[in-house]
This record gives sequence, C-alpha cells and structure tokens, in this order.
Amino acid sequence: MTSSTNSNYFNAIKTHPTSSSEVFHDDMRCHENRCRKSTSEEWCRNQNKIKRFRGEAYIGFQTVNSSEGISKKLLQSQTRKARTMGKTCTSKKCERSLVFKCRQVDEGVRVKLFENFWKSMDLGHRINYVCSLVDYIDTKTKTTCNPNYSRRLKTLCYHLNLEKNTRIRVCKKMFLSTLSIGEFQVRQWVKRNFREILTPNTTKI
Repeated sequence: MTSSTNSNYFNAIKTHPTSSSEVFHDDMRCHENRCRKSTSEEWCRNQNKIKRFRGEAYIGFQTVNSSEGISKKLLQSQTRKARTMGKTCTSKKCERSLVFKCRQVDEGVRVKLFENFWKSMDLGHRINYVCSLVDYIDTKTKTTCNPNYSRRLKTLCYHLNLEKNTRIRVCKKMFLSTLSIGEFQVRQWVKRNFREILTPNTTKI
C-alpha cells in the first residue's frame, strides 16, 4: 500500500467514522453531566410535609384495603384542608367574668397571632411559644373526699399576647381557636415542658 493510499484511508476514517471509532472517541465524562441531581425539596412527599407544617392544604396518608382484602396499604391520597382561624369567644360567662379578658382581643390581633404562629415559626418556636402562654398550675379546689387520690391535680391557664407584649388571660376556646391547634397537642407540649423543668437533663462528664 503506497503513501497516497494510506493518506486516503485515514482521511476516510476521519470523515466517516465507524461505530467502534465513535465509541472510542466519545468523552466518557459526558454521562456525569447528563445525570440529574436529586432535589429532595421537589419530592411530592416533602412538599406535602412543608405544606402541612405551614398550615396549608396538603395530601395526607390514609389506610386502604388491598385488592386481595388481606393486607392494608398506606397511600398518600387523602386531601387535608388548610388550617383556618376559628371564631372568637362569644360566651356570656367570659363577658361577665373578671378573670377572662377575651373581649379585649380584637379580630386584627387574632389574625396577626395566627399568621405569625403558622407562617413565621418552626416547631421548636411553636412549642416554646405555647408553653410560655399556658400555665400548668395546681388545682385550687378539690372535688373528692380525699384530695391525695384526686385524678385531676393540675390545670391549664391560657393567655394571649397583645401588641404591647402584655399577656392577658383568655378561655380555652379562645386560645385554641386563635392559634388553630388542638387541646391534646397543647397538653402534650405543656406536660413535656413541665417534666423537663422538674427533671433537667444531666450529662455525665
């Protein structure tokens, strides 16, 4: 094979490469650039977690029966409504009371408290905020013959903060409807905080 034929042969390979030459000359790092990076914030489950945490409408889980009817499945298909502020207290007992100041909390203050609670606070701040507004104190009166065996030893006193950071006493309905939280959740937070105060964590050195 002469030099002219050799040059023509290599020129033909450059202009019309075979499949094997294409694979050989391909950049192996191109696959690394094509890989999509996982963004956990865009996952459907995490997006619903964020919406639930902010008090927005989200899709929750529900237990459904399988097609065979033997086992049950947990599916994320239940639509949950967004949290909304409840109605203000209209009790005549609170209106006549000298202890409860529900009438002093106007609707504008309630809206600010609700939005600040669900839009600006994380879980830790919410727990501390609720515990700072709810007092866990001993009951003043005993309804049993033997007070040592009473099932109700503690009671909760609810308060709300006004614009001037003044804490006023309100009834339970007014407190729960303003922050749109349940009584069970409040009791669990306050009791746990009370136990932590009595028995602080001591780390061994």
